[in-house]
Amino acid sequence: MPFRTFLTILISLGLVVSGCVKAVAPILVAPVAPPPQVELKGPYDSEIPAEYLNRLRDVAAASGEALPLTLFAVADHFASRGEVDKAIHFLDRAAERFVREKNRSGEAAARSRKVLLLSDFGRETEALRLIRAAGERWTKPPLRAFPEYLEGHRALLQGNFPLAISHLTRSLQDNPEFSEDLYLRMLRRDTELGAGISFVLADRLPGLLKIYGAGGAPETGTDAERKSHLRKALVLTQELRLSKSGQLLASTDFELAEAEGLTFLGLDAWMRGDKAEALRQLGAAVELSRMAGFQATEIRGLMLLGELGLQGEYATEGRGAAELLRERADLFLTAPYRVWARLLLARYERGDKRNLEAIRFLNEAAGIIEAQRFSLKADMFDEICRRQRRAVYESLVELLAGEGMVGEAMIAAEKAKTLMTVDLLAAEDLGRGSAEKELLKQEAGLGKEIRDLQRYLLRVSDRNASGILRDRLKQAEETYRILLGRIGAEDGNLLSLIAVRGVDPVSIQRLLDDNTTIFDYFSTADGLYVWAIHREQVHLVRIDLPRGELRTLVFSFLAAIQDKNKRRTETFSQKAYDLLLKPVIPFVSGERIGFIPDDALIYLPFAAMSYRGRFLAEGFPLFHLPDAGFLERVLGDTGTAGARVLAFGNPNLENKALDLRNATLVVERIRKRIGSTTVLLGEQATKAQVEDRSSGYDILHFAVRGQFFPDDILNSGLLLTSGAGQDGRLTIREIFGLRFQKRAVVLSGCDPMPKNDPEGKGPTSLQRAFLATGIPSVVSTLWLVDDRAAAHLLDLFYRQLDKKEPIADALRAAQLRLIREGYPPYVWAAFALTGKY
Repeated sequence: MPFRTFLTILISLGLVVSGCVKAVAPILVAPVAPPPQVELKGPYDSEIPAEYLNRLRDVAAASGEALPLTLFAVADHFASRGEVDKAIHFLDRAAERFVREKNRSGEAAARSRKVLLLSDFGRETEALRLIRAAGERWTKPPLRAFPEYLEGHRALLQGNFPLAISHLTRSLQDNPEFSEDLYLRMLRRDTELGAGISFVLADRLPGLLKIYGAGGAPETGTDAERKSHLRKALVLTQELRLSKSGQLLASTDFELAEAEGLTFLGLDAWMRGDKAEALRQLGAAVELSRMAGFQATEIRGLMLLGELGLQGEYATEGRGAAELLRERADLFLTAPYRVWARLLLARYERGDKRNLEAIRFLNEAAGIIEAQRFSLKADMFDEICRRQRRAVYESLVELLAGEGMVGEAMIAAEKAKTLMTVDLLAAEDLGRGSAEKELLKQEAGLGKEIRDLQRYLLRVSDRNASGILRDRLKQAEETYRILLGRIGAEDGNLLSLIAVRGVDPVSIQRLLDDNTTIFDYFSTADGLYVWAIHREQVHLVRIDLPRGELRTLVFSFLAAIQDKNKRRTETFSQKAYDLLLKPVIPFVSGERIGFIPDDALIYLPFAAMSYRGRFLAEGFPLFHLPDAGFLERVLGDTGTAGARVLAFGNPNLENKALDLRNATLVVERIRKRIGSTTVLLGEQATKAQVEDRSSGYDILHFAVRGQFFPDDILNSGLLLTSGAGQDGRLTIREIFGLRFQKRAVVLSGCDPMPKNDPEGKGPTSLQRAFLATGIPSVVSTLWLVDDRAAAHLLDLFYRQLDKKEPIADALRAAQLRLIREGYPPYVWAAFALTGKY
């Protein structure tokens, strides 16, 4: 026997101390056989790195944790290369091993890792199915803690922090300290981490949102509670790392938990005012993430450091972090963080009075936003990233206006308005013909491919795999750009719904006659900008009216009108005129005014504003547009010129609270006034009739309730009678897919909710949807007016239409008649024309 082998045996028996051999009685030493090796024959075993392959061969026949934990590490290896199916294969093998050994917590851990992997790489449908299956299978503690954790983790990534806290708290309750069970301890660590992150974001994210002009929610947890969960997660991570079983896990398992914990401890420290502690924690998180190859965590840390530097004394460190964020986000082609980096750098440049440099960064950010309507969600920070898209254009407007670039500023403002619709309609099929549908199908497929590649790049740490993914992503983005050009050639109107586009004032001037002036409003967090545009001139005026004060003014005016309080109505009518119209009224040329409102101004009854001791409606015919790009469309739409009406009223909603008392009166008066009117009431007022009966008519009139859901805009719409397998709601989503050749649509029962939707997404989207169908004019209500006086106004309106009057003149004539008859603005100012006048 060789001496080295003999010495090894003696050491193992404790018979060699400090190089000396103990005196012992002679013993017989049996030959030491190597541990049995099992030939691995799995489909991907030949691709396993040698360090894991040798370990697997050594432990394949052994029981216990060694084999499944090694399979976990192998799965992590393939996940780092973006080879998801291979990673899932090894997790499934680990789960099967646990099943054979009747280790239920181990099996649950393996299945949970599979869910998280699928979720990380965008396979949400599969992940959700497995979460539901886990919830049905593991219904009692402690195993119930696994599906509760998975539900909480999913809610966290979706930004639903209260729901995440609820699930994660239940998971912790179902999984107290099980020190002898490795997998329950690992779950406890992950749950503590998720709970800590959820509490921090629920309490601290509103502070970040305020930077970008959004309000905040009340706090949900104490400072001690937030830090307690995160610190417990870090302690458990260290204990697991030092445990015997922990030696078998990939080091990344521990490093990721540490990096995440430090990141959110840093965010919490910043928001409570301890900036030095925040800098230390975030810096450590970024360095750890960089060394371990955690792109997503590194980027999150950098963006928080960049934001921190803008708050005061750490500007140098913050700017450096923002520069590095741009570099890293560009490397991994992650659109939300590429935008964030440039917005940060623009804010640093603006703070140093380098406005042209700031404009350059903002234009770069705008270019990224405009490149595609599909963008990778930024998980728990997605709400901020969506706000930032608007913030890019707001900052551009402010800087360009300050530099005297009037046209460029308006282009940026108009892009911001179209952005709302593009974001809303992302992934929606808006095609109306086979050619359009095929192009949009290709566009949706490319969008999904781009999002998937962006997601993979953030999660793949292998350099070779990252390079391949990056090349594929660049090619997909170029193909997408070419496809947008094809869609634009097929239908420019369709392109305007799926791509951010701006309009310059010169283009608007060419479309206007000598008798029309347009006021184009744009609201920012700090002020209101108005372009006064006439055929011969363009003026830009900035009004010192921050968004918050603008909304207060509009909502107070609305409340006074709807309360029928004459004194308060007059007060706010004059105030609205003084603030919103007086600065630009000197630029009016001609007898007609068009308004392109923004934010809460969408709800403003411009017609009821004071003007020279009268109402504005008495001085000018008025019309509105959702954005300037619609002007060319509505003016160029020949449509029809008749007054044949198809009227829907009083549908059977099976809910008396939703009935409009005077709907039947409205439509019957229309029928009496316009002989060629068809009225569909009650059971006949169905969604199917809208599509089946609308041909042959010039005007569609809906004396039905318009219902708006601020959190689900596309499912807002008009309530009709259900039947024939339909729910009765004609949704905004469905309207966008229709095609009409009409003169106008009249919506006399709309009931928007301004305070629940201050940006006006609901009513604006409904107007845009009808305009997109090919109808050039939409008359709708700014608030619900369900009384006989409204029927009187509409009767007068249709009388003028029957005399071949233009839509704007007909509506104004009806309003003037009610003003002369002494009716308050509550009745007549609710009706507004959007589109062709």
